[in-house]
Amino acid sequence: MLMDSRRAKYLLAVIDHGSFSAAARSLHLSQPALSTAVKELEESVGIPLLDRLGRHVLPSAAGRAIEPHLRRSLAELDIGVEAARSVLGLEGGTLRICCLPTLATDPVADAVGRLRAAHPGVSVEILDPEDHDSLVEMVSSGRAELGLATSAGSFGSLVAVRAGSQRLKVIFPAASSVEGDLSLEELVRHDLVAFPPGTSTRQVLDEALDRVGLSARVAVEVAQRDAVIPLVLAGAGAALVPAPLAEVAHARGAVMRDLVDPLERELTLLRRDAPPSPAAAIFAHLLLGS
Repeated sequence: MLMDSRRAKYLLAVIDHGSFSAAARSLHLSQPALSTAVKELEESVGIPLLDRLGRHVLPSAAGRAIEPHLRRSLAELDIGVEAARSVLGLEGGTLRICCLPTLATDPVADAVGRLRAAHPGVSVEILDPEDHDSLVEMVSSGRAELGLATSAGSFGSLVAVRAGSQRLKVIFPAASSVEGDLSLEELVRHDLVAFPPGTSTRQVLDEALDRVGLSARVAVEVAQRDAVIPLVLAGAGAALVPAPLAEVAHARGAVMRDLVDPLERELTLLRRDAPPSPAAAIFAHLLLGS
């Protein structure tokens, strides 16, 4: 056998952290021991898997080719171990989930809390993808066993299960005197702080406005989610945001309003086409409410 799971894990840690020193710290391993293990792995394969650029390290062409296969193999091994543990009850292991920050707040947090309450030996990692494509790659490669996405975009070969929806709400600066629920016609009279085109919330808004022949007055376009609330509170404009983010804004003084005809973004639970680990199966059951 060319490589074992331990050396494969070491190689991926070096790729993820970009240096041997940072990877060694994350693995609680000495740097010389890590370097030796990775060198032995490269010798067994017969080709360099890393390009060493001073203190920084990048995967070589061969490293990039083998990386997704290693991640999938390690993910499947973890699932097998968890399946074996389930014979005696769900007493350990780690479940890795990736999702957008607003989905981590709701509905992921509630499902994770109930999973941990029932099975305190299980640890959970919630990963933050850069965008939709990154989320799909994380699940496909095995970095995460499950992904919670909005329904915009392609899911490739992943198994996709509808996971409900998330209501969108409008937030205004604290001094606003907006009364009651808003129609789309009333919404477009306000300057908006909006996410970029193609993002899930912006896509829901643009499609709704297109259906009635309206267009948004985007005063500020911002990709950084954490900047939306400060911009609104500073008076830059109103914003259409997921309900969990709206509740946070409201607690900080923003005026929160619903739409007369509510807008929602559909949610989708993603996994590879393979039997889920016991922890993943329980989490999916809790999330989907079935």
